[in-house]
Amino acid sequence: MNGKQTNIGILDFIPRDKDTTATDAFDSSAQLIQYADQLQLKRYWFAEHHSTPSIFSSSPFLLTAHFASKTEQIRVGVGGAMVNNQSTYQMAEKIRTLQAMYLNRVDAGLGKSRSGDAMNDILDREFFQSDLTYEEKLQSTAAFLANSFPPGHPYANRLLIPHRVGDQPELFILAGSANNVQAAARMGFGLNYGLFINSDLKEAERAIADYRANFEPSAFFSQPRVIVSLYVVAAYDEKLLPALETAVDYWSLAFKFDKRSVYQLLSVDDAADFPFDQREKALLRANKNQKVVGTPKQVASQLQSLKKRLDCDEFMVLNQLPAHIYRKQLLEILSEIVI
Repeated sequence: MNGKQTNIGILDFIPRDKDTTATDAFDSSAQLIQYADQLQLKRYWFAEHHSTPSIFSSSPFLLTAHFASKTEQIRVGVGGAMVNNQSTYQMAEKIRTLQAMYLNRVDAGLGKSRSGDAMNDILDREFFQSDLTYEEKLQSTAAFLANSFPPGHPYANRLLIPHRVGDQPELFILAGSANNVQAAARMGFGLNYGLFINSDLKEAERAIADYRANFEPSAFFSQPRVIVSLYVVAAYDEKLLPALETAVDYWSLAFKFDKRSVYQLLSVDDAADFPFDQREKALLRANKNQKVVGTPKQVASQLQSLKKRLDCDEFMVLNQLPAHIYRKQLLEILSEIVI
């Protein structure tokens, strides 16, 4: 560790390794967040995905509340929290509760789940139906937290409990395209751009440039803040890289196209000779920018180049390497990279 906090954070999906249980997965993440805290990584977020057998991050607020109790200084948060799955008041209430529990180190990445997905449609329909647009839901959540509804607004006198203690949380919009980034910028949100979702670097450049050009200071940020999220495959032993990369590729394909068909991560042994077909190989080539791969030195160089090209401030890494030992090792490698 270099003794300084790096501008790299972790997005934890709570992955399930081969022949392990949900309890094993949670135990692994408990150890990893503690280690990330010790290594002075910047942030540790928990994703929101439902009915997905290979990952257990279905309740990010619950996960954040529990796992943050094992840390002392790292910023913790939900990444994301889908605004179409609950009311904006509930969303703000949960964020405020976390902020009261973990003073001045809570984040929230707000997003919208994909329509047409059966589970997301169930959540949206059964738990909260609203005529508000996505932009209006973002505005409402922010206004509850900042107590900034104008006089006469129906929610102006709706008290958010607990009362604010300390700094405001850092609010980000989750984006995989240039859509909605200008609106989020005008609200003073940070931007977390998912390169693992859309690996088109030109689209990422455009989204980030649009965000920076339209940013207006808010209760959450006084200046623009951009995170780029992606996969990183790294190891001290270069011979492990092909198998680790294959395991991540296997999961990333499932995540994009049929995430409920996969029940666990590939093991390193299984990944060593896993046969992708021609269609899968073509898809992986088309999405090559969703990840960086290499030795610690190579990964550092790639991230530094990507930071310069995209004009981002931080990276957030999806730690989907197979086996706890390699996920832990990745934290060490990332902690040594100066961004």
